[in-house]
Amino acid sequence: MPATLAAASVAFTKVPYVVQWAGEMRNVMQKGDLRAYISLDSLADKPHLYALEPVEGLQGEIIILDSKPAISSVKDSRVG
Repeated sequence: MPATLAAASVAFTKVPYVVQWAGEMRNVMQKGDLRAYISLDSLADKPHLYALEPVEGLQGEIIILDSKPAISSVKDSRVG
């Protein structure tokens, strides 16, 4: 399974950064939407990226600190 982040987009003016988000926790909790919304490959060229998101299907978590991803996974009720 490719690593994916659950993504919409918003940008603020007059600031040196852009804030974006993908998916909605409301849809996860109320509708069971566990789809991926963005591929990690599409983020590879983004400098100074920070993100925290579940892996598609809630099978782990992805944290990105200054463009360096770390991916945890859940298998047989164990985190790896």
